[in-house]
Amino acid sequence: SGAYINPLNTDDTFAPTRINEMVAAARRKDAALVFSNVEWIDAQSALIDPFADARVYALRCTQSGIAFHETVGNAFLLNNVAATTGNLFFSRKLFDALDGFRDFRYNHDWDFCLRALWLTEPVHVDQPLYRYRFHGHNTITESAEKARAEAISVMTEYLQRKNYARHLLAAQ
Repeated sequence: SGAYINPLNTDDTFAPTRINEMVAAARRKDAALVFSNVEWIDAQSALIDPFADARVYALRCTQSGIAFHETVGNAFLLNNVAATTGNLFFSRKLFDALDGFRDFRYNHDWDFCLRALWLTEPVHVDQPLYRYRFHGHNTITESAEKARAEAISVMTEYLQRKNYARHLLAAQ
């Protein structure tokens, strides 16, 4: 019933100030899509050292790289820089305009963000306000091959839509 939505994956946690910070960023930038940095924790809620875990290191580098892109939206064209569904904070209007999340097993969050790029520029809050729990049962670890195939499908659709939009502009 509220103006904003922030899913929370069942095994992850929010920093105590997350909702206040996300609302403030959305209002300050008049943004429909906001996400923050992520901290990665283990099954016992201890922070994972990025230099001791290659997955966490790669994800940390992906988020650190946002600053090197012309826009936050451009960063999404290479990677899911939000990292997880639970890190997405968005307006109900955006959710309704996109008809919510689509039925992807591994990349529904990245698909949502890429589709959102047609309507809004995401805002990145450079604070670790989301805690993602790594454990042996994370969905993304089920099948790297299936996750990669789904990611290719998501990006292919984005690029096809971009080419179609370019075609429409050229025809005008």
